[in-house]
Amino acid sequence: MDQPNVSPGRGRGRGRGDILKQAVEETASTRRMTSEANGGKMSNIQEGDKSTVSDEDIKNWLKQTLTKRKGGIWKKHLRTFFSESFQVNAPDDLIGKIQCWSDLFQIDSIAGGEIVRLSDKFLAAQKENAMYFDFHFKESMPKVATVPDKFIRIWLKKELCKRQSGIPMADIPSLFKESFGASAPEDLITKLRSWPNVVQIQSVQGRDIMTLTPRASPSRDHTNPQDEDIHAMKQRISTVCIPKEGTFWDVHVLWSESPTLFCCIPYNHHQKLYSMMQELNAYLAAKTSTIPKASLIQGDVYAGNYDDTWYRVIFKGFSEDNKVMTCLADYCFDVKLSMSNLQELPNRFHSLPFGSFKARLQGVDPSDGSNQWSEEAKETFAMITSARDFVCLMCGRPDDNEGVSVRLVDTSTDEDVVVDEIMEELDLVVRSPSY
Repeated sequence: MDQPNVSPGRGRGRGRGDILKQAVEETASTRRMTSEANGGKMSNIQEGDKSTVSDEDIKNWLKQTLTKRKGGIWKKHLRTFFSESFQVNAPDDLIGKIQCWSDLFQIDSIAGGEIVRLSDKFLAAQKENAMYFDFHFKESMPKVATVPDKFIRIWLKKELCKRQSGIPMADIPSLFKESFGASAPEDLITKLRSWPNVVQIQSVQGRDIMTLTPRASPSRDHTNPQDEDIHAMKQRISTVCIPKEGTFWDVHVLWSESPTLFCCIPYNHHQKLYSMMQELNAYLAAKTSTIPKASLIQGDVYAGNYDDTWYRVIFKGFSEDNKVMTCLADYCFDVKLSMSNLQELPNRFHSLPFGSFKARLQGVDPSDGSNQWSEEAKETFAMITSARDFVCLMCGRPDDNEGVSVRLVDTSTDEDVVVDEIMEELDLVVRSPSY
């Protein structure tokens, strides 16, 4: 298949000078430094420096490091991590020590390499300790329901939507305790009776049955949103439309995982997102409110704190370890959070559309013939593209993984530079057979 002409003409790109050539030079320099580091030598460490780090300190350092890096550390990079952390060369028997500490660590073979991670035995002990605490301490702690009214309303709507025939009033206290993990407040039934705009109570065969008030289901007047109508507000956040094939689009690359998985955002949307993020983090910096687990609604948008930064997140469900599974909606990035890292998203942050989308380079495969990208290919691609601006040629619609096929072009210099061509020149990609 002939390659399409990707040159969109001068003036469309907003690059930063000759960014791709500079990035390639930086990549080459990084490779040289990494090679030296992997050999046990670093620029600020003399070859004769000996490790004086105690075994206990090594254990504590590695436990802390592996707790943060859930996927583990490649064994070939372990000595470099050690030297960077302690500023001395790693002991010659570092790997041997780790293998002896099998109650804490294990080394697994993955994709042709070896990864050091926390041992299954250690993780099981941690989980057992956590369960012991839950059983012996949490269960004995007094539990008092302090659920705000707006969350009770959300919970009620969700439960009543699942039970079209309604809920017997006598079952409300036990259902509340099951959902919130605390006894229902004494005035709960009285409170519910005072919300005729949310629920209605009818006598059926001698029993009081609660159902949704018909007026509570349709969307409200969004020109004057009410605090309790959070679900209706969340549905208003729109998304930026992806242009059709053959269209040129100015974009900013937010992050890069590999040539077939990266995230873009429209260039003219980038500054708006940056400003909103600053405002959101300033607004929530002093907030301490939390959301009851029972009030979370799948697919709704909340504020989530990930790595000490607040984002707009979409709630996707709960993981096996009882974490909240979310997607950073503006960055196309899935993360697991604790309940303490969730807050309601204030209405003022609902107006900016979600603009990011996952993308893949059109018609490229790993150069080694496998279906996995090498670390060198991923690192080089990230160096070339991450946090940079391009003209994007739309080559296809979203695939099964929601990725859009594109070509990225730097038009900031006299001669346009195409990213997939640079990667091909570096022997890091080959053209797909169908290209």
